[in-house]
Amino acid sequence: MTPTKERILRESLALFSERGYSAVRVADIAAAVGVKPPSLYKHYASKQAIFDACAEFFSERVAEVGVAIGLPGSAGAEAAYADVDVEGIVGFATQLFVFYLQDDVAAGFRRMLAIERHRDPKLNREFERLFVDGAIDHEEKVFAELMEAGLIERRDPHILALRFYTPIFYLLQKYDMRPFEVKTAKEELRMIVEEFCSIYMQKPRVQDAAASDIGERMERAREFAGRKADMRKADGPKTDVRKLGANKQGKEPHTLKTDTQKLNAQKGERKP
Repeated sequence: MTPTKERILRESLALFSERGYSAVRVADIAAAVGVKPPSLYKHYASKQAIFDACAEFFSERVAEVGVAIGLPGSAGAEAAYADVDVEGIVGFATQLFVFYLQDDVAAGFRRMLAIERHRDPKLNREFERLFVDGAIDHEEKVFAELMEAGLIERRDPHILALRFYTPIFYLLQKYDMRPFEVKTAKEELRMIVEEFCSIYMQKPRVQDAAASDIGERMERAREFAGRKADMRKADGPKTDVRKLGANKQGKEPHTLKTDTQKLNAQKGERKP
């Protein structure tokens, strides 16, 4: 795509997202780009051609972001959803949320469809394919994969998808017109995802991890106690030997032989 074509698409999306597709004329787009309508037609033959190019541009941006953040299922992604922990799920959800909320292409295309879905059944179907039914279908596949891996409780994947995606979709609507409250939106999103994971993540895995941690701590305590016992054993005999040595130097120990010698000596002293 040439720089001029990309500029035409970005300006078109900016106008479409504010007024709706049907309310924008080709002359409006040409004015925003800074060219005459005939010059614009050299790049795109009609307004419909601009719309089709915007849809393709949107799809390309979605794919690019998926690759950039390493989203499982994206081209070149090394990790699968089964390899992602709670913090990883929060990270992916947050990055995608901000992308659809703030990216000029993704947010612009989404807002345009949200406006036009009430006027054009074809655009309504496109909106539902991307942000309603299509999004739920994608989440169902993700949860089915997680259940197969034993990471999520076995439930109806469609219900799980609804419970996960619905509050996120709500946050998109809530903060769509609040560009300066993204930090608050991200905090709410984290609470939603963490709460979901705390309810549906497999409890045995959490317990096993906790038990493993306790076991490791007990093992370290036993090793420490063993080392202290060895130190006491090593110190004990040395202390006794030193005391014994001191006794030998200061006082002759009592034995049968020495006692007999003393008795004979006393008898000898009594003789006249």
